[in-house]
Amino acid sequence: GSAFKIPVAIAALETGQISRNTTFVCPGYYAIGEFRFRCSHVHNDQNLIQAIAHSCNVYFFHTGLLVGSDDIRRFARMLGLAGKTNIDLPFESGGAVPSKGLRRRGKWYTGDTLNFSIGQGGILATPVQLLKMISIVANRGKVAQPHLIQSIDGHPVDQYLKSTQIRLNKSTYDVVEEGLRNVVEDQAGTANALFIPGFKSFGKTGTAQAGGNREDHAWFAGYTRSARRNIAYCVFLENGGPSYNAVVLAHELLLRMRGIGAI
Repeated sequence: GSAFKIPVAIAALETGQISRNTTFVCPGYYAIGEFRFRCSHVHNDQNLIQAIAHSCNVYFFHTGLLVGSDDIRRFARMLGLAGKTNIDLPFESGGAVPSKGLRRRGKWYTGDTLNFSIGQGGILATPVQLLKMISIVANRGKVAQPHLIQSIDGHPVDQYLKSTQIRLNKSTYDVVEEGLRNVVEDQAGTANALFIPGFKSFGKTGTAQAGGNREDHAWFAGYTRSARRNIAYCVFLENGGPSYNAVVLAHELLLRMRGIGAI
C-alpha cells in the first residue's frame, strides 16, 4: 500500500527527478487513454511534502513514471524490502518487489508502473520489513538488525550485531522526514488522529488491496521521539479495512506505553 511511497519519494529525490518543491496537480485521477487511476481525493496542487502527508496517489503516479520501475525497485531493496531481515525467527518470508526488468512473461505496461508507484500490484511485504524500512529513515540510514532475544547469560545480543549504513543525501532524509511528520501534524494528514502533544511522531499510512471480496489490509509504519525513548513500530491489521484503523490502534498503543513509562 501507500507506505511504499517512502522508497518512491527517496528514489525520486536521489535520482534528481523531483525536489521538495516539485508540484503536480491532482484532479482526483490520472488518465491513460480510457483508464482512470484514481486518488482518494481531489488534492489540487501538491508538492512532495503535501503529497506524503495527504498520500496523494496522483502525485506519486507522476513521480513513479519519472523515476521508472527499475530505480524504484533498487531503492526499495536498499531500504530492506524484497529481502529477508534475518530476524531470529524461522520461516521468514522475503516478500517481493517486481519490476519490468524481472518480468518473465507478458509486457510491463505504463499502468503497471502507476500501480507500482503507490504500492499496489505484485508488491509483497511483511510487517518486520516495513519496520526495518521506517527505522532506516528514522536513523538517517543506519540499518538496525531486528531481533527478539535481548540477552544471553546477561550479555546483550545487539552488541554482536553488525551495523551498516545506507548513505543518501542529508537533504533526502530531511525532506522525507518532514513529509512523514506532516502525515501526523497536518490537519489533513492521513494519520492526524495519531497526534499526541509532547511527542514528535512520524509515519506513513497504507491501505493495501487484498483482492477478491476481502477487506483491504490496514498499515501504519512510524516512529516517535520523546525525552525518554525513541521507538519505531509497525501496525498491520490483516483485512482490517482502511489505514485509519491501524492509526487508531497505534494511537492507543502509544498512550498505553506512555502510561507505563515505556516512552
